[in-house]
Amino acid sequence: MELENKFSALQLAVINEQASMYTCACPVHVSLQITYLRKLFDYQKRVFKKTQPLAN
Repeated sequence: MELENKFSALQLAVINEQASMYTCACPVHVSLQITYLRKLFDYQKRVFKKTQPLAN
């Protein structure tokens, strides 16, 4: 299973930077949550691969 990314890591970083310029917290919260969810997804994928029995 692959995660389809709508925004690149660079785009999320730009959102964070621009939001701080305008002192708007909402875009930062959303972009951080997307980043954290991606990291969680990657972690779960790694754990899943480790727990799969090896094919003979």
